[in-house]
Amino acid sequence: MKKLAIIALMVWSVFVTAAEVTIEDSTSLAAGGEVVVKGINGSILIHGWDKDEVQLKAVKKARKEADLSKLEVSFEKSGNTVEITVKKTSSGMSWGDSGSVTMEIWVPHEVTLHARTTNGKLKVSEITGDVTLASTNGKIEALALNGSLNARSTNGGVTGELLSHNGNDMSLKTTNGGLKLRVPASLAADISANTSNGSISCDLSMVVSNKKRNSLKATTNGGGAKVELRSTNGGIHISRN
Repeated sequence: MKKLAIIALMVWSVFVTAAEVTIEDSTSLAAGGEVVVKGINGSILIHGWDKDEVQLKAVKKARKEADLSKLEVSFEKSGNTVEITVKKTSSGMSWGDSGSVTMEIWVPHEVTLHARTTNGKLKVSEITGDVTLASTNGKIEALALNGSLNARSTNGGVTGELLSHNGNDMSLKTTNGGLKLRVPASLAADISANTSNGSISCDLSMVVSNKKRNSLKATTNGGGAKVELRSTNGGIHISRN
């Protein structure tokens, strides 16, 4: 009986991963352009690089070969904007049966970036510009940025790292996860941090106007951009690079 159970499990594993296809595409994009990414049911990894080009590698996986065609990856350019979107082409299919789409994307360093995904991790690195990220059921990591960051996650932590800041307002929010923000010591900001169930720590040089275990209001370097940090069921830690 035990041997039969093991064999059945092995067959099921092969069945689940049997249907897979890789999609690759690319287009030119001048520095200073905009990239919009909308994913569903899969992680997204975005790198900044030295080329004036957006390059995509997407991997679609499904239990059935027929379901692969129901997952559409759209790659479009209009003016100086590139948009990459994952869609379900059949309203009758459920995600429990249809599989996933994971994406790895390379973009010019200097872009305005908007990216979101559902049921997956979102990781971005080496972008110069305004970055806006959102994830449902997945954590967010935004590293080695030069610009600003706005990030929102449900059921996942958020980590942000700014090597330099362009003076724009920032917001990091999460439910059921912690927040970690690393910024340059030169950051001039009005900081507002609050968590429902967690503590707050900050090692920046600042002038504090209000501080409690789970809330903080302070200014750094005379104040400036608004930096809002909100967490439910998680701590908040602000540090300098």
